[in-house]
Amino acid sequence: MPTAAGFFAYGKTWTRMGPFQLGPVLFKVIGVVSVLGVLLLIWIGIQPPNQKALVVALIATVLMLACWWLGVRKVFRGPPVTSTTLKK
Repeated sequence: MPTAAGFFAYGKTWTRMGPFQLGPVLFKVIGVVSVLGVLLLIWIGIQPPNQKALVVALIATVLMLACWWLGVRKVFRGPPVTSTTLKK
């Protein structure tokens, strides 16, 4: 989820990057590949005989989205900003 959110926020609200940067093109390519890989793993995980895993995955997704929209997004200000320069 953070990778997918970062994909849409990159260059808009996410303008200041940390010390490790891939660049806009490579970041998007790796982001898409990683999100597709996670979706593939989820798809494989819910195949028979694991149909109950689909219900659990859907309930967890709905709960996380509900928590985010009902209040966490108002409280969470993002990760702490740290200095990326070394002081001597």
